[in-house]
Amino acid sequence: MPQMANIVVKDQGALDFTLTALTPSSGDTVPARWRNEAPSVYAGNRVNASLRTQYNAAKTARRAEFLFNYPVIFTDTTTGIQSVRSVVSISAVAQLPQNVAQTDLTNAVTIGVNTLASALIKECLITGFAAT
Repeated sequence: MPQMANIVVKDQGALDFTLTALTPSSGDTVPARWRNEAPSVYAGNRVNASLRTQYNAAKTARRAEFLFNYPVIFTDTTTGIQSVRSVVSISAVAQLPQNVAQTDLTNAVTIGVNTLASALIKECLITGFAAT
């Protein structure tokens, strides 16, 4: 099983963005959690992610559920209080069959995740419209 660690990705300006490891999963259905600790003094206003895994009912596949939340915060210039204006959420669910060769599973996951990170899919998510 993978070991819990911080996740470092690039933001739109090609700067490192770190999601700090908060809590590892303690077993099936218990999510591993990460949070960016920099932008807000309030924990609820910070970017966060979680990943939860479990078997399907027949135990023929593992199901992985990923959730990413990016709260858009603003600070009231009069009071100095931070508030969440809205939250950008991205979720993905993966069905990972247990009766396939590891090389096939590895290739499928690699291609699938890279497709999600592709320029076209990013542009579709940014604009809110599927490619036409």
